[in-house]
Amino acid sequence: MSTAARPLPTSGVGVLDKASVVLDIVGAGPTTLVELIARSGYSRATAYRIAHAMERLGLLSRDSRGRFVLGPRLGLLTVEARQDRLAQEALPILADLCTVTGLDARLYRRRGSVQVCIATSVDRAAGVDPAVVGTARPASAGPVAVRRRGWAYGPDPMVPGAVSHAVR
Repeated sequence: MSTAARPLPTSGVGVLDKASVVLDIVGAGPTTLVELIARSGYSRATAYRIAHAMERLGLLSRDSRGRFVLGPRLGLLTVEARQDRLAQEALPILADLCTVTGLDARLYRRRGSVQVCIATSVDRAAGVDPAVVGTARPASAGPVAVRRRGWAYGPDPMVPGAVSHAVR
C-alpha cells in the first residue's frame, strides 16, 4: 500500500478504515479512479467498490469531469452536527403551540423525497421520549403533505409571491 506517509485509520473494521482513507483522499480535491488507486494503494476492484458504494450513499459524488468529490450527504451531516439554528429558534414556538393546542408540535425539514423531524415540543427531561427528532418519513406523509396535495397550481398561500406545485 502506498499510504506510508499517512497514518492508517485503526477502527478495527477494515471496510470503514478503507472508506476513511478514500474520504481523506477525495477530501483533498477532485480525484479520478486512477488517482484514487495510486494514492490509496488499493486494487482497482477495491477502490472502485468502496468509492461506488460511498457514491450510492451520498458520501461521494462526481463532478462534471467524472472525478470523485465529497458528496452532498457530508454537507448535510456537517450542518446537522452544529446546532441547527432553525430548530433552536423553533423550540419556544413549538412549546407555545403545544400549550395552546394540547397537542405535540413538530418541525420537519424536507430533504429530497423525505421530511426529517428537526425539533419537537415534547421535552425529554419530562420523561417522555418523543422518538421523532432525526426520524424521516416520506414527503408525501403527514398533514402538510395532505394539504399540499389539495392545492391546485397557482399562488402559494403560505409564501406570498411564490407559486405552489401540486404534489401527487
